[in-house]
Amino acid sequence: MRNSRADYRWVAVLLLALAFPRPAQADPIVITAGSFAYDFDLSPPIVIPFTLTGADSSFFGFYSGGGVVAQFPRFQGGPADLSTSLLVLPGFLPQTQVVNGISYQAILSGTVNLTTEPFVAPPRPSDGSPWSFSKPFTMTGQFAGTDPNVPSAPVLFSADVTGRGTTSFIMHGFVPITTGVIRYDLEAAPAPTPEPSTLLLLGSAVVGVVWRARSRKTPPSSSTRTLRPSVSPAASS
Repeated sequence: MRNSRADYRWVAVLLLALAFPRPAQADPIVITAGSFAYDFDLSPPIVIPFTLTGADSSFFGFYSGGGVVAQFPRFQGGPADLSTSLLVLPGFLPQTQVVNGISYQAILSGTVNLTTEPFVAPPRPSDGSPWSFSKPFTMTGQFAGTDPNVPSAPVLFSADVTGRGTTSFIMHGFVPITTGVIRYDLEAAPAPTPEPSTLLLLGSAVVGVVWRARSRKTPPSSSTRTLRPSVSPAASS
C-alpha cells in the first residue's frame, strides 16, 4: 500500500513538470501588455513614450520611426504590409526598468521590429466613411539600460524581448486631408496545447503506474499455486 502511494506521488510530480515548464535563463522576455501608435496627422520622425510589461518585467522609453505611415495613401484596396521598425531613443532622465524581477534606474535604448504578413487591404469606402481593418503581428526587439550618472554610462542590463498582438488601422477623410491612427496592441498568448507525443508519454507513464499498483493488490490466482500431493493412509502403510 505504501509503495502504491509513492507511485501516485511520482505521477503528480510528472504532471506538474509537464504542465509548468521552466523557461531557460536565456529565453527572451515575453511582453504581454503595452502598445505603439501613430497618428496620421503627425509627420515622422516623432518621439512618443511607451510602456511594455510582461511577467516580472517592465520597460519605459521613447520611440521613433514607423515608415509604414508613408504607405497609407497607396493601399487603396491593394497589397499592404503593416510591418515597421522602431528606434528606442534614450531619454534625458533614468526611469525604473524591471528585468526578470530586478529593478534598475536606467535610460532605455534599443530597437523594436513589428511584423505582419503581407495582405490585400479591403476597398476604401467611396463615401468617405472610416476605412479600417486589423491584422495580427509579432514583435521582436533588443533593449539595453544604461546609467548616465556614472562616467562612460555603463550598460546595466541587456534583454531580448518578444510578443504578439493585433494591429488596428483606421483612417478618416481623403488625402491630403487625412486623420486616423494605427495601433500595435500587445496581448498575452493563449495557453499552449500539449503536443501529441507529450500526451502519449504521459499516458503511458500513468497506465504503467496504475498497473503496478493494482498488481500488488491482486492475490495470486489459484491456478498458479503449487499443490502438494496428498497421501492416503493406505498408501502410507
